[in-house]
Amino acid sequence: MLRPATLRALLWTGALLLFLQLAAQLIPAWFQALELGERLREEARLAAVEHQDPEQVRADVLKLLRELHVPVSAKDVDVEPIFGGYRIRAHYEVEIHLLWYRWRLVLTPTGSTDSV
Repeated sequence: MLRPATLRALLWTGALLLFLQLAAQLIPAWFQALELGERLREEARLAAVEHQDPEQVRADVLKLLRELHVPVSAKDVDVEPIFGGYRIRAHYEVEIHLLWYRWRLVLTPTGSTDSV
């Protein structure tokens, strides 16, 4: 029989290892979404300055997403013309694998010329 202190130490160690595994998978996905949001904002500003049409903006965004290795298809990229620019959204999911559970993290980075 395990003593209470030993059992408590084992439980805390297991919880810490589970937290570290979760953090190792979540943090890179969140940073990638933040970086992608910045890049989409830059792309929206560039498209507004160059007066590109929405299909050309979508093609440029898909090229950017392929360079960043983001798992997104053409139907998941929304390019919406707004007054004086564009609003670009990329909707994708990242699967997080825990020991016994799979979790789908839904990310929707957005970039627009609203803040200009």
